Amino acid sequence: MRWSADMAAPRPHDLLWLARAGGFTAAASCRAGWSVRGAVGGTAGETAAGDPAAGAPDNGAADAGAAAGAGAASDLPSWLDTRWLMRTPLVVRRAPAPPGRVAAGARGLQRSQRCAGLADLGALARRVTPEQLAAGLRGPGDGRPRQAAEGLPCIAALLLLAPRLDALGLAWGPAGGAGFWLATGLPVLRSGSDLDLLVRAPAAPPAATLAALAKLADAAPCRLDIQVDTGHGGFALAELVRGAGRVLLKTARGPLLLADPWAWADDGGAMDAA
Repeated sequence: MRWSADMAAPRPHDLLWLARAGGFTAAASCRAGWSVRGAVGGTAGETAAGDPAAGAPDNGAADAGAAAGAGAASDLPSWLDTRWLMRTPLVVRRAPAPPGRVAAGARGLQRSQRCAGLADLGALARRVTPEQLAAGLRGPGDGRPRQAAEGLPCIAALLLLAPRLDALGLAWGPAGGAGFWLATGLPVLRSGSDLDLLVRAPAAPPAATLAALAKLADAAPCRLDIQVDTGHGGFALAELVRGAGRVLLKTARGPLLLADPWAWADDGGAMDAA
């Protein structure tokens, strides 16, 4: 597939498959055989391990720039070979990228195996969104989640909460390890894995809807981390409902502490917190 200007741009947490392995360029911090940890922070449940879906306020921009001249196959960690790049999707990251490219990260089977970099839009073969993964849970469809639910509490939680999320009328989908597992079937989940969910909300939902989202954690048989994407950044729902006054909005240009995460839009101007 050749990416064209009239196609919707990949968004954070989308999964991207490559048509050619050379379409991914690893950031400098991913080379020399070690995995990116601080360079790719993620949802609350995977920050320590480096979820490839989120960018790094401290060195994400530097890594994105350095990636332009890095990433030959010999530079990649041993787990990230050509076969792996062609078999598994990249995860769109919240980080800067030059025209024609998108910030993305590769992940392996272990939590420590993460690699940030850039993907060429012209080298993409397929894209799957979290919303599409959620749609696959409706109806008979794929029987794997129901078969796996007994041994994987995070999948049991996903099946339990999916109808409640649908009832709220929000665009949502599984992200993190659960999303990657649904898309690939690879054994990246453990019995203690969290469930990471993404909710796309370009405008602030009613307070009752946010409260209902937050209460989903009470019914989940595992730790539940909900990230809200405003279209310009993402934040943890738990921070908002905690009522501390400000929440940390993660953007492609860095983090912002805001009283209202929906009030900020990336217009290319100064990064002003409010």
